[in-house]
Amino acid sequence: HFVEARPFLQKAREYAYQTGSMHAKSWVQTYGVLGQIYEGDFESAYRDTMATLTEARQALGESAGICGTLALAAAKCATEMGRQSEARELIASGFRTVRTHGFLDVVACGLEAAVQLWRGE
Repeated sequence: HFVEARPFLQKAREYAYQTGSMHAKSWVQTYGVLGQIYEGDFESAYRDTMATLTEARQALGESAGICGTLALAAAKCATEMGRQSEARELIASGFRTVRTHGFLDVVACGLEAAVQLWRGE
């Protein structure tokens, strides 16, 4: 029900923006990107997630759990767009911090990206 979810995600974005919390904004982006990924809109998903990830890294630090969660979602997009080297970096970054943060659907995105990139080494 992606179409039905969009107004709720927009409201969540507005509320997160009002809080001024980068962590809240990052969570909303993480949930929102899943719809884009499942719909196959990898370019928009990647662009939006990377923008949020860049902000989150600056505000919260590279080791923040939410940064790993965002990185795994972005890795899935990068893989689907043929950006293997970027995807590898995002996967490495994501799995360093996702052990303490994240949720199954985004971890699955990261694992799927890793499997797609794996060449048997």
